[in-house]
Amino acid sequence: MRKKPCFIWTGSFIVAAAVCALSAYALDAEFISAFDAGNKYYEKGDYASAIKEYGKIIGRDTASGNLYYNIGNCYFKKGDIGHALLYYERAKRLMPQDADLRSNYEFALSQEKAQGQMAEKPLTAKALDILFGGLTIDGLAIYLSSAWGLLIFCLSVSIFSRGARRLMPYALAVIVIMALPAAAAFQDRLAGLERDAIITAKAVDAKFEPFDSATTYFQVNQGNLVREIDEKEGWRKIRRADGKLGWVKSDSLEKI
Repeated sequence: MRKKPCFIWTGSFIVAAAVCALSAYALDAEFISAFDAGNKYYEKGDYASAIKEYGKIIGRDTASGNLYYNIGNCYFKKGDIGHALLYYERAKRLMPQDADLRSNYEFALSQEKAQGQMAEKPLTAKALDILFGGLTIDGLAIYLSSAWGLLIFCLSVSIFSRGARRLMPYALAVIVIMALPAAAAFQDRLAGLERDAIITAKAVDAKFEPFDSATTYFQVNQGNLVREIDEKEGWRKIRRADGKLGWVKSDSLEKI
């Protein structure tokens, strides 16, 4: 259940649903107090204080898609698109099918795209997002397990049925078509768990080498999703969505 809408643009501000998501801490007065305080600050338009209160909950290693969504809304209202997209990405990992989250995420993303500041994903990555973007990594694992189970079932049936044996090539083709794209999406999602990050600073110069005097290869702006490839003291080597590689300062991005 959602509380009375508190609009940013189209989506409602989650309150009741987030409290339910944090029900495991219902007996902890400090958690409830911090969350309620964050909600009140948000409703008053004091987004910095709301973020501070919500941060007390995150500081306890609490993972909640609704909580991340609320924090993303706060940052968007503050005009900080980079951190807004960071928290929306964190929320997407936990509740990718949430309609309000998708709407707000796309709207925030469009603000950067309108300025020509977002690197475009290759067509294969876009296709995988369309097919499997609504699944969490656990959902993908279940999907692949189901495909594997279906394969075992078909093979077992073909042992005892000549008619089924004749249909096996078609069944295998269907299972492969189902499983291969999902396996690619799962592998990419798994690789990104510890290495995907969001650029949170504006107009970051990506260098050929990890030092200030190195030649700038390209610029990457706030909100861009990147993958960390390597690191040296104070620098991170990133791969942008379009495949370009460069070194950026460590404080210009945050891991999802």
